[in-house]
Order: sequence, then C-alpha cells, then structure tokens
Amino acid sequence: MVIVQDRVTEQGRHVVAMFEACAAAPDDLGAAAAADEALRVLEAMLVAQPDPRAAAAG
Repeated sequence: MVIVQDRVTEQGRHVVAMFEACAAAPDDLGAAAAADEALRVLEAMLVAQPDPRAAAAG
C-alpha cells in the first residue's frame, strides 16, 4: 500500500507543478492541457485506490 501512496503523492506533486506552470504562463494552452491531464491521472488513481481507512470505518 505504501508504494501506491508514494505514487499518489508523486502524482499530486506533478499536478501542483503543472498548475504552477499554468500560473506562470496563463496563455500557454499546452501547459493548461498538461495540467488537466495530470489532474485526470491523479483522479483516476484516487478512484482506483480508495482510502483503506474509509473501508475500515464502515
């Protein structure tokens, strides 16, 4: 499970970096597309790997 968490953390950092690139160059559509894709990948990772604490609580 730690490996999955590390990958999610790494992808989250990538999302932040992509959005920082968008802020630095708001007219760069390529940066916006990269940020959108990075966020989509992170969302898919989170949906595929739900928080085990939620399952234990319910």
